[in-house]
Amino acid sequence: MSGNPSQLYRLKELDALRGIAALMVTVYHLLLGRIDYDSFVKFGTTGVDLFFIISGFVIFMTIEKCKTAKEFIVSRFSRLFPAYWTAVTFSFIVILVSIRFGFHQADNEYIVSNYFVNLTMLQHYFGVKDLDEQYWTLITELVFYVFILCLFAINSIRHIKLIGSIILGGLILCRFYFDTINYTQTIERLLFFVPLLRYFPLFFAGIIFYEIKTDKRTFSKLLLLIACLLTQVYIYDKFHRHFWIVNTLE
Repeated sequence: MSGNPSQLYRLKELDALRGIAALMVTVYHLLLGRIDYDSFVKFGTTGVDLFFIISGFVIFMTIEKCKTAKEFIVSRFSRLFPAYWTAVTFSFIVILVSIRFGFHQADNEYIVSNYFVNLTMLQHYFGVKDLDEQYWTLITELVFYVFILCLFAINSIRHIKLIGSIILGGLILCRFYFDTINYTQTIERLLFFVPLLRYFPLFFAGIIFYEIKTDKRTFSKLLLLIACLLTQVYIYDKFHRHFWIVNTLE
């Protein structure tokens, strides 16, 4: 990949896209439930999909800057966890106040234990609820970071297009066999342990966009973008968290 990474660390286009995605999600949460807005507002959930594409793009900006796996870990940890801990603590305080004034029914000890598990960002694997439902996206992001870290550590980032293409093919096969009784439970278990798979085509598309931005546009890269789109559409009804929202609200 060519290009000057130092010129890419503050792209106004990315800031604009982040703002659009944040606005979509905010409007969805604020206005969903007002019947007059439901038919339009439900599509605000796709703001999360846009965030995932941006993450795929940005992660390679980070990789370009890092020389070692340790640098990558420190970069992602410092970027993600302090803000997350602040948000989780705020949610924790709000819930405690709500319990104190009778607006929320829950056991204090249960909430306290949930809080400390939530601080790990691994509550998904511990079977503990998110203190705020909106935190569900972070485990997907975290698994994506681990995936990229593993490729970086074994010097396989340069093969990302091949690896990504293989994963896309695997997702298509999983969706094709999903409704087969013998496969459904196995695939659901796989999706639980690797939640990234539900949205991998979006992250992969972000990576391809980055390569187009920093190197050059080629026919093969455009084909990969189309493959990402078609794969995400194909697996959408069984894998995507918000399929029922987009397709059931009127």
